[in-house]
Amino acid sequence: MRNSTLSASDVDAAPLLRAIGKQGVGIDRVNAEACKRRSIVVLNTPGIHATAVAELLLALTMSVARQIGDCSWRDRTMLPPTGAGVVSKCM
Repeated sequence: MRNSTLSASDVDAAPLLRAIGKQGVGIDRVNAEACKRRSIVVLNTPGIHATAVAELLLALTMSVARQIGDCSWRDRTMLPPTGAGVVSKCM
């Protein structure tokens, strides 16, 4: 499951269900009480996106520092970068 919610009725409707895997950190969209009642294991993957988030943070920081303009997907134009370099700068 990715972005959906798993209710008690969903858990009850799957008599062969033994485990639920959730991508990402939280398991708040899974009805824990219904799973506990049926001894269903609920798994998640904390930290799985840490590298991607760090990379995006660096990319966005560089984009702001260099004042890289927005891309317009409709007319396929992009404003030229106008910012200063980031060498020896504290960001």
